[in-house]
Amino acid sequence: MNRGRWTRTRLVGGLLLTGVLPAVVLLLTEPVRSEKPADARDSAVVFPSNHSVLTRGTFDLICKTPEDKLEVDGAAHRWGPFTSPRRSSLLRLDTGYHTIRVGSEEVEVFVAMTPKDHEGPAEWPVVQSHQMKGKDEERCAACHEIDEPEEPADGAKSHTVGRLLSYKACFECHPSIEFDVIHSHPLEPIENCEMCHQLHGSTRKAALKAPVKQLCDACHES
Repeated sequence: MNRGRWTRTRLVGGLLLTGVLPAVVLLLTEPVRSEKPADARDSAVVFPSNHSVLTRGTFDLICKTPEDKLEVDGAAHRWGPFTSPRRSSLLRLDTGYHTIRVGSEEVEVFVAMTPKDHEGPAEWPVVQSHQMKGKDEERCAACHEIDEPEEPADGAKSHTVGRLLSYKACFECHPSIEFDVIHSHPLEPIENCEMCHQLHGSTRKAALKAPVKQLCDACHES
């Protein structure tokens, strides 16, 4: 046995006898756990993201949360006619800083006049939202299944936002011929546009979720 190997053997043997090695092995094999506050698990703001610059002050706040409490800049704000967990509220914010609070979760945004020249933090990403027209339930129904329950006694209807529709729903606003011109890809393997596009808002051109090469590599070998 050479000297280096003999030295390592004595070191391992000593660690085993003293009980240090099992502790080291446990430390290396034990997964690292990141504890999240309870409210972070119970409430999630889908759009807009925290510390982002928005190019429009009128947008839909979109959440997956059971929370009833919604505040905008310290004032109570109403939800749209949707039951949890998917909820939304149409916001109309002026240019400048704003704080949105859903339960105990807080989101800070800056509404800019233009995406390039704004007075918001330079390190905050500029997010462009996908604009939809119509009433609350109509805007969501353009892309999602909407379940309309029976009208309650008080006359206030409450809708349930269901699963995302297929890519064919996008062709109601975007002609299918645009897909053929812009994309060098057949339609059928694509289940929905969300495979490549961040439908509620994105920091990238064409609302892409990631760079084009990265998106292609997710399904195709480079």
